[in-house]
Amino acid sequence: MNVPIEKCTYKLAILWFTGAGILIFFVYLQMVFGRYGNNSQDAWSWLFPNIMPSLVLMAGVLFNPEYKKKRNLKKLTDLCIGFLILFQLHI
Repeated sequence: MNVPIEKCTYKLAILWFTGAGILIFFVYLQMVFGRYGNNSQDAWSWLFPNIMPSLVLMAGVLFNPEYKKKRNLKKLTDLCIGFLILFQLHI
């Protein structure tokens, strides 16, 4: 079964942006409820360098006009999704 690369990319991007949004939301809630005390800046300075490079790279790929070339990478996409889920669960 062939899957267009655009569809695979959007699935991965949705997964990454959703996971990042959940992490940001939880860190924000912990900050609001005083979990970090006066050290909330440390939490943000840990979180953003860990997730922003990947998110910016994905956004660059999604908005790149050269990306519209047709290719099918079903197995690679499944592998990437698997690694992404493992990475998100590890965090």
